[in-house]
Amino acid sequence: MITFGAILGKCNLQQLFFLVWWEMIFYALNETICVELLSVTDAGGSILVHTFGAYYGLAATYGFQPTRAKNSGNAQTSHASQMVAMVGSIFLWMYWPSFNGALSSGV
Repeated sequence: MITFGAILGKCNLQQLFFLVWWEMIFYALNETICVELLSVTDAGGSILVHTFGAYYGLAATYGFQPTRAKNSGNAQTSHASQMVAMVGSIFLWMYWPSFNGALSSGV
């Protein structure tokens, strides 16, 4: 769902199918590396899956061409909406892992 939110409006159904197919493979590889090789403590498995989904979605947007014309009125943003999105992203990036990892033992 996080990856889908990042690429919303940028790809068609066939591209989504291949995106999800590769995401399953890369996430399994990512989790194996993080948990088995790096000994990452992830309480409930939520930090790894959300972080991977966000970065995979951002990387996927780089490869997709938008389905709408760039001059479309719907594709335009305002300075205020960009600032609100940036501030919200910064707060989530700073505080969300501490909420999820507060009860980890840290072994």
